[in-house]
Amino acid sequence: MKILIIVGIIGVSTIISCKKDKSPNNDNTVVYVSGYTKTGQYSNTGGYWKNGILTTVPKTNSINSIIVSGNNVYVLGTNGYWKNQVYTDLGMNSTLNSIYISNNDVYVAGSERIGDTSTASYWKNGTLVILTSNTDTSSFVNTGFYVSEFHYSVANSIFVSGSDVYVAGYVNATGDQVTYWKNGKAIYITNPLQSYSRANSIFVSGNDVYIAGWLDDYNNGHITYWKNGVSTYLSSNGGEAQSILVVNGTVYIAGYINNQGADDAALWENGMETTLSNGMFATGIAISNSDIYICGRSNNNEAIYWKNGKAHILGIGGATGISIGN
Repeated sequence: MKILIIVGIIGVSTIISCKKDKSPNNDNTVVYVSGYTKTGQYSNTGGYWKNGILTTVPKTNSINSIIVSGNNVYVLGTNGYWKNQVYTDLGMNSTLNSIYISNNDVYVAGSERIGDTSTASYWKNGTLVILTSNTDTSSFVNTGFYVSEFHYSVANSIFVSGSDVYVAGYVNATGDQVTYWKNGKAIYITNPLQSYSRANSIFVSGNDVYIAGWLDDYNNGHITYWKNGVSTYLSSNGGEAQSILVVNGTVYIAGYINNQGADDAALWENGMETTLSNGMFATGIAISNSDIYICGRSNNNEAIYWKNGKAHILGIGGATGISIGN
């Protein structure tokens, strides 16, 4: 999950004009950003930045997510996670995308390779839970497609609300299809006869389930989010919604749009689009004390985060997730 804090119409596009700032955050907020740094022409090393200071993590080429809970810092690699630099291995067959902490329990979403098939899964405190299998008889309504006929599935994001575990991703049935699981039960959002799509992020607010991603209806690529299964297009020029959260009824989404062949990092607040200057991709979003933090990659292939639109360059590489600590 790339969000960490933790619609009706498309808004008018605006551009935040800001200069690059290579200094770390200059207030009392501690900003953690996960990602990778370039260590050679063709090689990366995973790491994270704490107020602009890089800590590299050996034997991994990327840190895929980060979350701060109390005094504990959790960082997620490809096959395991670190809690305060203590590693928990989830196995070489795992591919991990998102981490969430609830009541000191550690939840991780991704996929587990079973034979030659990638299968959507999550782990709770290291225990594997398979979300789809060849014995699942769930189906799309009136389509004739069954989970047992899917070629593969992936979980990209996880969110825990009370005792309920929500996981979002996609299953492949004549193309990828947005799916989320609530307590292991699959809920299919899109129809394989009409489109293909992916979910990148999930957030739950009360009884409402929000999912961010993209959808292609075989004519146009749409940056999309879904509220309780109902889609809202944010742009139809290509791009993706990468991260979503809801605060006091406002829906915040970070992602990128395609602008005449170039990718531009963007933020949406209740559908109103703001382009982030010097940004190519926005991958994560966090809110603290009314301040909006977004991370991603700059046009110069640098890891970057924005605080209220002001860009902070972290170094050559890319950012995958952001979290705010004390």
